[in-house]
Amino acid sequence: MTNLLTAKEKRSVRNEYYLRAVAIALTLVFITVVFGVAELLPSYFYSSVSERIAQNEFESLQAEVAEDTESLNELERTEALLSFISERESERHPTTSIIDEALDAKPENVEVNKLSFERSSGETVFVVSGVAPTRSDLIAFSDGLDQQPNFTSTNVPAEQLAQTTNIEFSIRISGEF
Repeated sequence: MTNLLTAKEKRSVRNEYYLRAVAIALTLVFITVVFGVAELLPSYFYSSVSERIAQNEFESLQAEVAEDTESLNELERTEALLSFISERESERHPTTSIIDEALDAKPENVEVNKLSFERSSGETVFVVSGVAPTRSDLIAFSDGLDQQPNFTSTNVPAEQLAQTTNIEFSIRISGEF
């Protein structure tokens, strides 16, 4: 077979062939990249929305954790009170017997709302708070507390005795506990 093309023309045709082949390959790569990006866009939008939702949930959980700080403080206070009560239980008179003695001295129509122990300057004071319907009921309650063997003194503030009915009281009791 005879060569009709000169060497220069052959090189020119070969270069043009390679150029077209590279152009077609680059076009196919470009089309593939465009379709790939088009296929990934829904996933990108879904991830973006999921990230925003997760961020909002994270912020709300952080707010809840900040609110739970109050609960933790209340828990610590309760634990301190429980340890104080357990100390009292191990001493000479258990806390329950002290409370029972105070409630035994209470007249029927006197309402006790709060029982607490306070420690000041090394002395423990038992505080009974509530509402008495009359002054005489409050005095009877105070006298009944004075008669209990483990209570050395009771202190009813004078301003509470000045009222005649529906007296909110807070009696401080000292004793061997």
